[in-house]
Amino acid sequence: MKAIRIAHSEGKDWRRELTKFLVAHRSTPHSSTGATPFLLMYGLEMRTKLPDLCRERTVLDEATRDKDWANKLKGKSYADGKRCAQESSIEVGDQVLIRAPKLNKLSSNFDPVPRSVIAKNRGELTIERDGASLRRHSSHCKPYQRSDDSEQPLNSADSGNSDNDRDSSMDSDAVRKLKLTCRLYLANVIQCHLNVL
Repeated sequence: MKAIRIAHSEGKDWRRELTKFLVAHRSTPHSSTGATPFLLMYGLEMRTKLPDLCRERTVLDEATRDKDWANKLKGKSYADGKRCAQESSIEVGDQVLIRAPKLNKLSSNFDPVPRSVIAKNRGELTIERDGASLRRHSSHCKPYQRSDDSEQPLNSADSGNSDNDRDSSMDSDAVRKLKLTCRLYLANVIQCHLNVL
């Protein structure tokens, strides 16, 4: 597209200029493979108008693939560092929540019923759901964390505390959980920035 814009701004025929650009692109060695696209496609070098003294040069297919693979791994590690990507902490036997389809703007992101993981293969999880097994990527699942509110006694007479004591203890528990969540979040943000630097 850039070659077409340049040809148009210079008042040249864009079809001829595009052909010249493609010839130049296909006869130039690529940085990740070390070979020209024409050589990789047809197994021989493209004949251009420029004289070439070393026509007998050949590029081994394995060496090209190795160099390409090394550059892909380098790019992956860079992208993972920028995105702060981490391995999933979900293991076999864990309870998870599965991402639910969005029906409207008020619907929950995850199905509220926890399911158990029966197998894990890299990022793919096999989850048991109502007797059937589902396969989902770990990015579409999140670990199920039980809330401690269900374990709190609901009747103040059973616990021996007044309503005020129960409310203050629930408030202090909520504050403690909030502080812990904030600390963990800040630690992750700091670790992410340190990895980027």
